[in-house]
Amino acid sequence: MENDIPIEKEVCKEVINSNKFNKFTDIKNLTEKVIFPYTHDENNQAVIIEEKIFLKEFPKAYDYLLTKKGILSTRDKGNGKYPVWYAFGRTQSLEKVKYKLFFPQLVKKGFNAVLNSDEDLYFYNGMAAYSEEKKDLKILQKLLVSSIVWKYIENKSKHYASGYFGLGKNYLKYFGVYNFNEDDINFLLSTKNEEKLNSFIAKKYKLDI
Repeated sequence: MENDIPIEKEVCKEVINSNKFNKFTDIKNLTEKVIFPYTHDENNQAVIIEEKIFLKEFPKAYDYLLTKKGILSTRDKGNGKYPVWYAFGRTQSLEKVKYKLFFPQLVKKGFNAVLNSDEDLYFYNGMAAYSEEKKDLKILQKLLVSSIVWKYIENKSKHYASGYFGLGKNYLKYFGVYNFNEDDINFLLSTKNEEKLNSFIAKKYKLDI
């Protein structure tokens, strides 16, 4: 968004491009601002703010979006059906969740999975796993960046140029998560040594690394 255009901060959210976690780990350096014309209902589903209410409560944001209305109207070659003209193209992953694990959709060996606890932080382009339990995502974080998962990615995922692989839901859903006991979990979460972690996970999956 242009720096010299005032927008009501109450209608803005922070977003990140989680595909950038191939190289980066610091969320603060990746955050961008976006106008978020939604509220959440009792089921935590995103609900578009009606145009009259939007104009009344956030006139500066509305005026800014008006300057982009022509561009927005070209989405889907002008054939898109939206509840209002400023609605997002997709509403998946707009619910509020306490814990999120961000990682790229196009991955390269050594990619990062980054845990975050800001329920008002959203993402685009990449992937994210959600949970109300931080421990579950910390376990998944350890698995995702392990050598065993990378071997799975190399063998099962679609290969792209320059060493990248696709890590979409259709590939991930076939990777089974081992039923770790409490001692296993304590080891996973407390061990920082990458070699020890990879060896431990490989033994659980009965695979060579």
